[in-house]
Amino acid sequence: MSVGELCAQLQNCLIFAPMELQNDLLLRVANGQSVPRPPVWLMRQAGRILPEYRAVRASLSGFKELVETPALAAEVTIQPVDILGVDAAIIFSDILVIPEAMGLKYEMIEKKGPSFPETIQTMADVDRMITGEDAAGELKYVYDALALTNQGESCLAWDAETREALRVAASVDGLQAKVGGVRMHDIAREAVALSEQGLKARARSGAGGMVPDETHFLNALKESIETGKVPADELLEDYDGKWKGDLSRIYADYSY
Repeated sequence: MSVGELCAQLQNCLIFAPMELQNDLLLRVANGQSVPRPPVWLMRQAGRILPEYRAVRASLSGFKELVETPALAAEVTIQPVDILGVDAAIIFSDILVIPEAMGLKYEMIEKKGPSFPETIQTMADVDRMITGEDAAGELKYVYDALALTNQGESCLAWDAETREALRVAASVDGLQAKVGGVRMHDIAREAVALSEQGLKARARSGAGGMVPDETHFLNALKESIETGKVPADELLEDYDGKWKGDLSRIYADYSY
């Protein structure tokens, strides 16, 4: 029995794309380097010109829900890169998230614009503002949107056939799979590193406050990356070894 056949019975496989920079025109210009053409990006490029953006926006309660939902903010950030072919992805956010993180809540009123129910009137108002790391912590949805955008943009060049080949290869050979020069082991390492960054940015303590964040939940995945073996590999070793081809032995060894 192969790893793939065992996976078909016991688990589903999730594929993450490796992060490879596809277009560095804007970065090269920013560094004063010569480029074959000027890089192109558009002010509000995720806006009204794209039916795909309008469809996402129409399904939500409003602008703030879109800004504060990392998966959706990442989706509309990548849309113009994919559809228009512009040279930079501009994260879908707003300057108003900064004062809100500092304690000044805002409302986005349809056909009117932003409004602050409370404003700064005195020095006492200034003293009550949230600052430093506490304010930065209020922006975790922005950090999450950036992380998702980085991950999503990296796989835009992959067509459906390539993604299917990666999925099949991973289910057959686990972390040892390789498609077009891409190693599943490298993909897994990058995906876990990205997850660790996000959990650290969220900074949600666990175990009754004994740990500062939730990165400990990644320990099992890190162990798999370190050893090069996923749970299916270990099960296969048992199947071919001590179980002697009897899959029913899994219940005796793993039930609880």
